[in-house]
Amino acid sequence: MAPLAPDAWGACVSLHHDGPVRPVPGRVLAAHDGTPVSGARIHAAYDAPAGDESETKHAITRCDVNGDFVIDRAVVHDWVRIEACGYATVDGELARADAPNRPTTILLRRAATLTGSVVDSAGRRLPWAVVSAYRASGTMRFGCDTENHAACDESGHFTLPALAVGDALTLRVWALSESGQEELARLPSAEARADHLQSLLHELTLLTDSLPRVVLAPGESRAIQLRVTAPIAVTGRVVDARGAPVDDVEVQLSTVTRRWSETSSDGSFRFRDVPLGDWVMQAYRRSGCTPVRCTPSIPIRLHRPADGMGIELVIHHGMIRGVVRTDRDATPSPGCRVTAFNVLDPWQRSVVTVEPDGTFTLSGLAPGRYWVRVHGGVSSDPLGPFPTGGAPIVLRAASRRAIRGDIATAFSDEDEVIARHQSTGREVQGHLDPEEDAEHDLEVDDLRPGTYDVIAYLRGDRIALAPSVVVGTDRDTVIDRPLRPEPACVLRVRIDGPKADYRIAIHAQRWNVRLPEVWISAADVALGAYIDVIVPAGSLDVRVLVPNAGGPLASRHVHAVPGRESTLTIRLR
Repeated sequence: MAPLAPDAWGACVSLHHDGPVRPVPGRVLAAHDGTPVSGARIHAAYDAPAGDESETKHAITRCDVNGDFVIDRAVVHDWVRIEACGYATVDGELARADAPNRPTTILLRRAATLTGSVVDSAGRRLPWAVVSAYRASGTMRFGCDTENHAACDESGHFTLPALAVGDALTLRVWALSESGQEELARLPSAEARADHLQSLLHELTLLTDSLPRVVLAPGESRAIQLRVTAPIAVTGRVVDARGAPVDDVEVQLSTVTRRWSETSSDGSFRFRDVPLGDWVMQAYRRSGCTPVRCTPSIPIRLHRPADGMGIELVIHHGMIRGVVRTDRDATPSPGCRVTAFNVLDPWQRSVVTVEPDGTFTLSGLAPGRYWVRVHGGVSSDPLGPFPTGGAPIVLRAASRRAIRGDIATAFSDEDEVIARHQSTGREVQGHLDPEEDAEHDLEVDDLRPGTYDVIAYLRGDRIALAPSVVVGTDRDTVIDRPLRPEPACVLRVRIDGPKADYRIAIHAQRWNVRLPEVWISAADVALGAYIDVIVPAGSLDVRVLVPNAGGPLASRHVHAVPGRESTLTIRLR
């Protein structure tokens, strides 16, 4: 079997097997020369069999001198980590293929190592500082925190081992609490400190976020000195459009961490000990228990102490007024909520509760255009956009209704029922009530008028369907006959194509029902992972779609048989 080529981060991991308890063979080789990687540690985690007391089981083994290994037990979509000295740690999922007994070859890239010291602006080394490596986008590079962070020793030296190569890494320096420093100082070795550091990550405070990015080559060991400048104070005030101070406003300063400060009676706020770097500042006001952003996001570049002084945030007094009426009889709809969110900045929003006479006033808005939405009791899609300061608007919201029905056989309250709108594809999850005194077994509420397909997924690999259930505006809909479950089938779908997110749309011909869509992530595509879909028996039309795009990329036809898994690989080129 051809080896799996490594990607930019390490290796494509796809361990093939054919059942929940069949051994999984494999082989680990070095990507640069194809030699066996002996002693590599293979750690797999998988769901426990039914009836087991533990929810997750672990299988740990090591490669022999030929790089071969066997995992005794594993199931599809479970997690695996491969670690070897001198190579980048690789995380992935287990995936099943058509030839389960043939060993899968996994290629590991040689890791890079970053060593050095952390010093302050005067050149003094900082003992027990913590250095972390992140992707340039700001996301953690690794799956385990102990591999992202390394603590300096008592002389200010650090070592970040097993770093992946080929992409820019952002380095950050953190200060550890005094108690955390004392705990690390008592440990006898660097390995013990690295293991213990994971339990201390909640005690870190960011010191700098303005270090240069680094790109490492396979097998490279680079020495670097990280200079940390002294933190500064950030001060300012919040005012309205007339320049008057605004109190009781929560100001947020954020980067990889977030800090909060509340304005005083004169509108002033203050942040202490802020590291130099690029930050974002926003102001929030409370709407009940929910903070609502009332200013745009303002970039704050802190490169010297003077940059943090005299920052001013302006809260505007723009407003949108109107009334909410139902589309059924045009009567006022008090008690529901109205949300306005800025067209250019959706997180800049305001929320109010409709008055008893149906009127509402959204105030504190920055000048601009806003989408408006009604929700709670009655609901609507976003309407508008509407400008601030315009004439009062009238919102007509559709009344929400419910679908109720019964199941002909026994079921559990942990089973699942979904109603899918035939025209829009909107999916609403309902609930099942197995109690004998319940009026109906199933209920899906919060539905707009229209035609729905109802799908119930029941334990014991059963599925029940009620196609084309019509929901009106004047009353709830009751399905006229109990749903009769039938044996379900498992369709295993895999995408062989460019690394991207995809949607899988499945139409059951016998029922004339389009099932809830399934998403396959870019990571699943890269790993060659199969996604299990519960489907009814019979002919199925399967289409591959791209999120927020037009027509299908590919269409396939498959016939599902009860008691037997159907495997479908869709190749996109």
